Amino acid sequence: MRSVIALLGWIALAAPCGCGDGEAPPATSETPPRAQTAPAEPRGRRFPLESLATMEVRVGKASFRAWLADTPEKHEEGLMWVPPEQLGDRAMLFVFPTAEERSFWMKNTPTALDIAFFSADRILLNVGQGKPHSLDPVASEGPAQFVLEVRRGTFQRLGIRPGAKLEF
Repeated sequence: MRSVIALLGWIALAAPCGCGDGEAPPATSETPPRAQTAPAEPRGRRFPLESLATMEVRVGKASFRAWLADTPEKHEEGLMWVPPEQLGDRAMLFVFPTAEERSFWMKNTPTALDIAFFSADRILLNVGQGKPHSLDPVASEGPAQFVLEVRRGTFQRLGIRPGAKLEF
């Protein structure tokens, strides 16, 4: 019984958010492969992109038009099922009520992403690399309250580094 309670506590603390579907990656007693992937599910989006609010955000000198993910349900769906040509040069901004250690995975997400984690005071903590359809977690390096997803390589191309300020 104690191990079941410990497992449930671990799942509650470690369950990834954003770009996932609310399910934790499969638990095994073995170490998962380095690049664990999941087959894409056939269903589409619950929140079509055109139904989401958008806003202009800036990171350093770069500006992005971002879809807003501001509810747990929108966090869960993230950019799932959004192909690179539909994402284009846009972004998705995840807004959470509090700053906490965060981790995202890329299940059902066909587009490689930069996943940028920002503190409560909107300072860039780190940028992780999300691989399409991967169940490998991409984690914040400290408590994050805001997360910005853009096409992979965007932050490096624009020279955006930890310490940059998120403005909106």
